[in-house]
Amino acid sequence: MSTFTRKHIAYHEAGHAAANLLLDHNPSIATIAPRGDTLGRVEQLDGDMFSVEGVTNLIVALYAGAEAQKLYEPKVDLLTVALGAHSDDEEADEYLRLLDCDEASLHAHASELLQANWSLVERIAAELMAHVTLNGDELDILLDIHRGDATDEDLTHYRAISARARARPLSTGRQR
Repeated sequence: MSTFTRKHIAYHEAGHAAANLLLDHNPSIATIAPRGDTLGRVEQLDGDMFSVEGVTNLIVALYAGAEAQKLYEPKVDLLTVALGAHSDDEEADEYLRLLDCDEASLHAHASELLQANWSLVERIAAELMAHVTLNGDELDILLDIHRGDATDEDLTHYRAISARARARPLSTGRQR
């Protein structure tokens, strides 16, 4: 996969991740690792799915991927954006049937949300390019860095602790 393509995927997924973080949908993972018929994905642990506001926020987060791509490179071929956002649009359409709202206004809301927090989108995209996959804790720390509540050192410290924990052999529970 070319660097150009990876960057577009990274910005697409960064848009989803940033919107989910900002709208309190608590993403558990963001990745640009292909799986099945997707080139990347963001999964969330929770979010309000039982209110009009919650479903509206989910739709905004779904549109945020394509909106991030457009903001990243405004001259990008719209077909490229549309192909990447096809499954997002299909999922959003399912939710739109439940609501009486204007699709264009939700696209605009996604774009405005990302523009107001563009440094967060850029940082998540850069981290995806460097690490391929970010877990929910890393995403939370990136949001905290964006808000000024954490530093890059906090992220480095978290990764060091996580790496040590992964490297530690599992105990079998047997004593010698």
